[in-house]
Amino acid sequence: MCLFEILKPMIRQQSKLRFVLFSLALVTGVMGTTDAYAVYDVPPARRITWNAGLDPVGGIPNYTNVTCTGLDPTGGADNTSKIQACINNAADGTAVFIPAGTYRISADLIMKSNIALRGAKATASGPFLPNADASMTTLNLTGGSRVVFPGGSKGSNWNPGPMTGTSITAGYTQGSTSLTLSDASIYNVGDWISVYQNTDPNDISTWESWQGEDGGSGDVHVFQQYKQVTAKSGNTLTISPPLYLVTTAPTGQSVRKQTFGVQMAGVENMRLNGSGTQSYGIVRIVFSKNVWVKGVETYYSGTEGGASPHVYIQFSLQCEVRDGYYHYGASNDAGANYGVEMYNWNSAHKIENNIIREVRHSIVFAGGSGSVILYNYTDDNWESVSGQPTVRNDNFLSPDAMPNHGAHPFMNLFEGNYDSNIWADYVHGSSGYNTLFRNRITCFRSSHPLISPWGDNCVALETYNLYYNIIGNVIGRSSWTSGTVLCVGGSCGAIPYVYNFESLSSATAIKHGNYDYITKGVAYWDGGADHVLPKSMYYSTKPSFFGTCAWPPFGPDGNPTINTSPAKDRYDGTGICQSGKTAPAPPKNLRVN
Repeated sequence: MCLFEILKPMIRQQSKLRFVLFSLALVTGVMGTTDAYAVYDVPPARRITWNAGLDPVGGIPNYTNVTCTGLDPTGGADNTSKIQACINNAADGTAVFIPAGTYRISADLIMKSNIALRGAKATASGPFLPNADASMTTLNLTGGSRVVFPGGSKGSNWNPGPMTGTSITAGYTQGSTSLTLSDASIYNVGDWISVYQNTDPNDISTWESWQGEDGGSGDVHVFQQYKQVTAKSGNTLTISPPLYLVTTAPTGQSVRKQTFGVQMAGVENMRLNGSGTQSYGIVRIVFSKNVWVKGVETYYSGTEGGASPHVYIQFSLQCEVRDGYYHYGASNDAGANYGVEMYNWNSAHKIENNIIREVRHSIVFAGGSGSVILYNYTDDNWESVSGQPTVRNDNFLSPDAMPNHGAHPFMNLFEGNYDSNIWADYVHGSSGYNTLFRNRITCFRSSHPLISPWGDNCVALETYNLYYNIIGNVIGRSSWTSGTVLCVGGSCGAIPYVYNFESLSSATAIKHGNYDYITKGVAYWDGGADHVLPKSMYYSTKPSFFGTCAWPPFGPDGNPTINTSPAKDRYDGTGICQSGKTAPAPPKNLRVN
């Protein structure tokens, strides 16, 4: 691949690097400066207007409680059939309410559309599992049982079926709202379609392409986005939202109708205590739309390699995972015990305000587009060393938040998160056009300072992770006295590395306004002289869940700014984001095997 071909789109975009978002008065008040800078933002061709989770439909609904009766809250008797009956019989717009107590579950709880499964109280500042909490609703998931949103399958939810589609003959360009098909007879207004293409040697590289459509070794449909048909004229479809992105030389661009078998359903305000045998995670969401997981704690996920995350989302759209705590698993080897994983085709999910600890990787993209990862607190995530016992003393800092662990995530936003490190790997292929904005990246595992506490790489982009926007982050620790700011293409001297990039990834990345603790300042202002940053790339005003906490929590402004985020506040038990409340710090890292 020619380097010029990689750089050409970025070169074309440099004239669009800056535009004014705030007036000088707002900049002066918010950013603490009187300099008349315009506000730097990501070049328009490298970002989208994100609208994710349930925000496009007005937010998570508050369904009316209907108590599920006749249950044993002592943890003794099996409650599976009774709770399942309550779910099956629940009317639309209601929440199956499970009062405080401990309930044994022995088989999957199968969710349906337009209802919620709700416990007594959202997870807050502890006590956390495995400790008892009589005020919480705890489901003890025995025998590998889970909460499942079973929206369907490739055979039943796709038309045309797997590995086939309807060819796009015109309109396949970035920002397009109109697609002309070879034959649009099966598509109607209101349908959701999957828009996808084959790999592209200029922009996409994959050697394990089953991560896309999941069709086996011949699957090349790794570049995908969901859209809705809003109008139709002959073979031309009007779609919304606009196409996020297309590659430089696309081939095989096609569409396929997809239905979502579970919609507007959620699980809320409870603790899901795993048994360490969950093959496909503790919460499983497949072929679903506008499904949420809110205020939920999950604990002790299973050992199935690549398939036992705490929350698993596959072939789904606009789902939301928020305000929870996901931690600990039976194994941290062979791909087991991920936190939140988006697998295969996904679009416009929102993962926000969660605590994720003691997993192998906290937030993982193995495919997906147009999603947002906002204001999560992750720490103490680790990976088993091959040949060593799977106990924490013999393990090392694992890549934490992962914009890419499978081909080909693109146009996703990571904003305001507290992470040990952020790493886009090349295990299953490439990624591109993802944005890392105003995150706190410590490059450190905080609770174990004597056991492999350091990560060699704070922000790492392996090969073919192209056109990343790395803007306004705070990277490292104030105690650092040595290290390397930018390592490109190999060993570069003293560790830690603030950025460790493969050469093509480095050539296409923007590093703008990131404060690092090696230079004790901002080493790069890529893209021009506009050094004032917007407060957010997602929100226009402070989100309500921040309470009395300062927003944004992190950034180079203030040289730098490091505040407490609501998720970290909940874990620490300090209560400083809640006016008038001070919570005692709960015990940490207790477990029963």
